[in-house]
Amino acid sequence: MNLLDGACVLTRANLLKSQDIALGPDIGKFSPIELSQIMKLL
Repeated sequence: MNLLDGACVLTRANLLKSQDIALGPDIGKFSPIELSQIMKLL
């Protein structure tokens, strides 16, 4: 589930970057999170 979550984050970040929206420098840096936390984000 962490791989899917990470892929979604990177896809969204790349979409925003392609629209010239400035993102923070640490947007691509994330670490695995517990499944319960992922489920809260859904």
